[in-house]
Amino acid sequence: MANAEEKPSAWGVLHEYTKTVVTLATGILAFTITFMGKLIGSDPSVLVRPLLIATWAILMLAILFGLLAAAGLANYLRGKQNANTSLFCANAAFFLLVLAAVLFVALGVVQLGQKDSLGQRIQNAESEAKTACKATGTWDLRSLVWEEKAQTYQIEYQVGTTGQLIAVIFNKDLNQILSLIRK
Repeated sequence: MANAEEKPSAWGVLHEYTKTVVTLATGILAFTITFMGKLIGSDPSVLVRPLLIATWAILMLAILFGLLAAAGLANYLRGKQNANTSLFCANAAFFLLVLAAVLFVALGVVQLGQKDSLGQRIQNAESEAKTACKATGTWDLRSLVWEEKAQTYQIEYQVGTTGQLIAVIFNKDLNQILSLIRK
């Protein structure tokens, strides 16, 4: 056991610091990969995926620099390398970890600020369809189909007491009706 008055070795502190950075970066990376579906949701905005991928890349770089710092420290203590490389890598790992945290917060802000949810898009489509058809009465949603390739929703409504069917093709990116068919 070390004497309470003894200062810890600078190299021991650097080694623990590096292990902490690698552990945090690995934990955050594992957490975000595991819960990716919950983080980005089923209908992410345009910025979410690039922010998440950038965060992952930066976390991997932080892990890499942390491991390089540990290897550089071992080589320094064996007398095979100077300490500057290990110090640079440890500092780079820390700053990359901080940058990843900032990007992760930005991802959260973008997700929270996402205004156009699926429900709002369906309401927009229904409102536009009602205006275009000049149909009154109740509109009951009968089916909703997502077309990945076309990036559109195919929505079918049953309108009023007559039971008339109206099919709407709604583009999610343009937030507008592409086609409206009375059946």
